[in-house]
Amino acid sequence: MLTILFEGSQEDQRIAAKQISDKEIGYIIEAQQELDEYLRASPSPQFIARTLDVMAEVFQAQVPSADALSQWVKFLKDYPEDAIRHGARQILRSHKWRSLPLPADFEQAITNSQFWLDIKSEASMYGVLLQRIERLSAKKERGNE
Repeated sequence: MLTILFEGSQEDQRIAAKQISDKEIGYIIEAQQELDEYLRASPSPQFIARTLDVMAEVFQAQVPSADALSQWVKFLKDYPEDAIRHGARQILRSHKWRSLPLPADFEQAITNSQFWLDIKSEASMYGVLLQRIERLSAKKERGNE
């Protein structure tokens, strides 16, 4: 039914919008809120430090100083732990030098991971879906007046 909201004729879209109950819309809103909370949840400094420590061991590189580590924490706090894990795995597969990757390399590994693309796609899908339902519902209401 959700596919009809985007790909069906205008009449099919209006019919589909009428068939989506308030309860189903509530589930969509709840899922969107859970995903937003997940994306806003900052990883702990200990998680970031441990991730970098393991990477430094693998690459036989120097562990970041306390000052450098605080910068890494500030940089990586914008990503959920799972995204950092996926980025770290990608770096472990592709990084070829005995040094830690640069923060920009880490960010690129995170944002290019399929995990991150899927989660950002899902987040935008909820927003688009709710806007579409709202727009079609408004048309439905105007048509009934």
